[in-house]
Amino acid sequence: MNEITLTRPRYQFTRQGVLSFLGVLIIFGCATLPRYFHAQKSAQWPIVPGMITVSQLKVGYLKHMKGYFGDVEYSYRVGATDYHGNRLSFNRVHLGVKDAWQRVLDGYPVGKVVAVYYDPADPELSVLEPGLHGEMESIFKLDLLFVGSFAVTFLLVLLAPRHGAKI
Repeated sequence: MNEITLTRPRYQFTRQGVLSFLGVLIIFGCATLPRYFHAQKSAQWPIVPGMITVSQLKVGYLKHMKGYFGDVEYSYRVGATDYHGNRLSFNRVHLGVKDAWQRVLDGYPVGKVVAVYYDPADPELSVLEPGLHGEMESIFKLDLLFVGSFAVTFLLVLLAPRHGAKI
């Protein structure tokens, strides 16, 4: 009687494949870093007075699910030039429940005078809530950890002795 032996396929990765994969992960991780660095620097940006010109609740949809987000716009002047902004913070705008966004909007009624932080190198870039805060700080630290880990692993694979060229 013939005996059938079942074996699991053994996956082997080439050094080049692993390096390419790690390189892509490093690039994707680094692509998000400028947003975090802008947020960090924004806490030291110059401040000018501004005025809220729009403060409204808007409806959005994500995969056919209804949600809400706040639309806040403001005007400000740097030197002799007038600017308009709509960035509350560098956090991503998420759809949320109506009450949560309404509480945010209540802090920014139309006509309110606010402190506007602007980038001195590009005064069109402005924010009302500067710095890293909330989930953004945690995500930034996690992103740095991933990029660092991928970079170290990349170097270890790159510098490892080549005994057979399979990993």
